[in-house]
Amino acid sequence: MNMEDSTSVKKSVYDPSYDFGERELLPYMTHPKAMPVGISGKKGYLRLGFELDSDGKSILRDWERHVPLIVQQALYFDETMPQMPCVYILSSGGPNVDGDRFEQIITLKKNSFAFISTGAATKIAQMKYNFSAMIQTIELEEGAYLEFLPEQMIPCAQSRYFTSTTLKVHQTATLFYSEIYMGGRKFFKEGEKFDYDLLIIETTGERENGKLLFKDKAVIKPSENSPSQIGIMGENEIFANAIIMTPKDKADLIYETLKKVVGINSRGFLSETNFDSSSDDDFNDKKSDIDFSEQTITNEDISPDEYVAFGVNHLSNDAGLMVRIIGKNSGVIKRSLRFVCSQVRMAIKGVPMPDEFPWR
Repeated sequence: MNMEDSTSVKKSVYDPSYDFGERELLPYMTHPKAMPVGISGKKGYLRLGFELDSDGKSILRDWERHVPLIVQQALYFDETMPQMPCVYILSSGGPNVDGDRFEQIITLKKNSFAFISTGAATKIAQMKYNFSAMIQTIELEEGAYLEFLPEQMIPCAQSRYFTSTTLKVHQTATLFYSEIYMGGRKFFKEGEKFDYDLLIIETTGERENGKLLFKDKAVIKPSENSPSQIGIMGENEIFANAIIMTPKDKADLIYETLKKVVGINSRGFLSETNFDSSSDDDFNDKKSDIDFSEQTITNEDISPDEYVAFGVNHLSNDAGLMVRIIGKNSGVIKRSLRFVCSQVRMAIKGVPMPDEFPWR
């Protein structure tokens, strides 16, 4: 291979010299002394492909996995969507450690549907030399439907984590994509709260033809700009994002439902109030089919730690909705996200999500 050919080869994310394009990562490019970047066990790869079989059942048709990322098989336990495969992503390596690199590629073929989560929370361990990175691509073809609700990420003290996710969604498909980030190990010693070095979260939305719809990016360096400031997160220490990419008429319906939401209690039910995050008059005559009569609660005897701050807004280019949630209790935030996802399922599939397993 001549020099011209070699320079045109695209480097893998597992290559120690791969450029992630983030200047904030430049101080953390030293190779770990014990296990360098790119060796076996530090480069997890996962590819999942879903499609419909001849009976209309959605199946995990093919998958490829490289340790430490593991997927064993699809399960069918969802009571309201019994033909939907439920897949849990596991890691045999424990926490993300210094120099780990991960790549996940998830594809849903035409009209297929799936639920994906992780087996447990993911810790990002303390680091001395490098950083951990995750590159994800999620692609939904025509009419596909995916609920992506992983457990929370826990960045420990002196950790660095970069994640870049590309969502390629057909205009007729629906994706619920969520993520939860803790402020640290809440019950470790005196408790950690934003003691990590760096957290970069980047999400890009596209159409199937590559047209850019939106880009959302957060760069958090607590030592330079603490999230605990008033106007950022204040006393809260956990934040969650949910991106709902769906056709505009469905997005408007879901938006109208979520506008009523302002708080959540420890049981996980959102209260019916007038939460108006938009002044658009266009939404005033749109009515939701969701019945809140059994979901409305009172605010008596609710601990302050059980409240969340909740906001919903429209994504650009009619791509869908963005939901932001901050709070102090991870269980309450998880139930908040599940509630939102249930409203999405109601709008798209006509059925709610079943109750979460009590041990989750």
